[in-house]
Formats: sequence, structure tokens, C-alpha cells
Amino acid sequence: MQPNIDPFLTTEDIVKYGIYDFFYINKNPASFAKIEKKLKESKYDQLFEFTEDVKQIFLAVSDYAF
Repeated sequence: MQPNIDPFLTTEDIVKYGIYDFFYINKNPASFAKIEKKLKESKYDQLFEFTEDVKQIFLAVSDYAF
């Protein structure tokens, strides 16, 4: 079974997809929408800040999925 990343593109979609307990497991989840906003607003001073945010998305999804 291949996991579906769609619910995790924005934190608002998590509720739409019925993944209500995700917020109990991940108190402040990152999303691609949040990263996109930070990119557009030039909030990243260094590359590692961007990569850490991207890693957080995959860690949150893996924490939830397993």
C-alpha cells in the first residue's frame, strides 16, 4: 500500500481528510504550504533552516504512520 501525502500538503487538509488524532501526535506540524509561505516571504536565512522544515514534514508523517 502506498501512502497518500495529500492530507499533509497543508495543515488545514489534515482535518478535511479525517486525520483528527494527527494533532495529538504532532503538536505543531509543518506543511508544504507553511514552507512555501516562508520561501515567498524570504524567511529562510540559511539553507539548513529550509531543509530542517522539510525534514519535519517527513518525520511527522512517519511518526503518525508508524
